[in-house]
Amino acid sequence: MLYTIKYDNNDLGTVLNYPSTWSVQENISDLNAIFRSPLTDTNDKFHENVSLSVQDLSSQPMTLEQYTELSFSQFEMILTDYKLVSSEESTLGGYKAQKIVFTCTQGVFNVKYMFICAVNGNKAYLLTLTSLADSYDNYISTAEDIVKSFIIK
Repeated sequence: MLYTIKYDNNDLGTVLNYPSTWSVQENISDLNAIFRSPLTDTNDKFHENVSLSVQDLSSQPMTLEQYTELSFSQFEMILTDYKLVSSEESTLGGYKAQKIVFTCTQGVFNVKYMFICAVNGNKAYLLTLTSLADSYDNYISTAEDIVKSFIIK
């Protein structure tokens, strides 16, 4: 990423950098923030994006392994044509994390996700790249840069 903007959210206790050409929207559905790429041309109908979600686990504390298992079961139940591509250990904000790559159908779109989560105390931190499956390779490097910049305060 050549030029970035710092996103610092004291309420969430997180910081990250995202491309200056992208826009940010906060508190969309269950997402704390969504960082959206610009459309590439007039035919482009899908904003690739990286979303940030911090979930409070205090009412149901769990480990990263338990959270990952729960995520897998939810993906399989609610996503159309869900297919796991990979699952591997990673880090997020300096904490042990799980990175999951999968595909599914979202309306008329074939979508590919890179979902990375870490659990610290009673909070789960999630960053998710959402991309058209055939555009994924164009956005994964940017998503990985965002992940690398992520800080849990």
